[in-house]
Amino acid sequence: MAPLAYYLRPSQIQKAEFKFPAGTRVAVLFDATQPAYEAPVFNQALFDKLRGYFAKYKSQADLIPLSEVHGLKRRNADDFATWSIQRIGRELDADFVLYLKIQTLVLRETLNHPVVSPRVSIRAKVIATAHPASDARVWPEADEGRAIDCTRQPSEYSGTDKADLELAKLGRDTAYFAMMPFFNVDLEEPTPVER
Repeated sequence: MAPLAYYLRPSQIQKAEFKFPAGTRVAVLFDATQPAYEAPVFNQALFDKLRGYFAKYKSQADLIPLSEVHGLKRRNADDFATWSIQRIGRELDADFVLYLKIQTLVLRETLNHPVVSPRVSIRAKVIATAHPASDARVWPEADEGRAIDCTRQPSEYSGTDKADLELAKLGRDTAYFAMMPFFNVDLEEPTPVER
């Protein structure tokens, strides 16, 4: 009876913590705490996979293309770093900004290390562009944001192409954890891992 009860039990659904309202525009903003953690390949892979999840879960919010964020940054290179998250969102005509602050992004332990051991640690927040600055963070409750951590299995380093490939895979794996707070997710489905 126990095996039958296992298969007949209801799904383990993790409910969304925050849902973007229908018809809203959402900008995804990456911010690295150190220049060494800036990785356009990782950022683009995470964004592209995140956009795929928004389509899969039938979100009625639109993700603003990352190219628009890059364009805004290029056009305002002199003072972009001083802008608030809200101002960046407003300049992009976004209703919300999904702010991803990269605390750590490591591909190899040292430059000469023969093994690639990708790992990333991110703090995520959602900022409403139309709210007063004192009340702009709408998710999560914690000031520092929600922790998102992701690692991949170690593999042999064989050059810059391998490094970019592993960064892209890490980005796509991380997108799953970045998406989870915004959708109802079946926890019994295996966590997707890039091969």
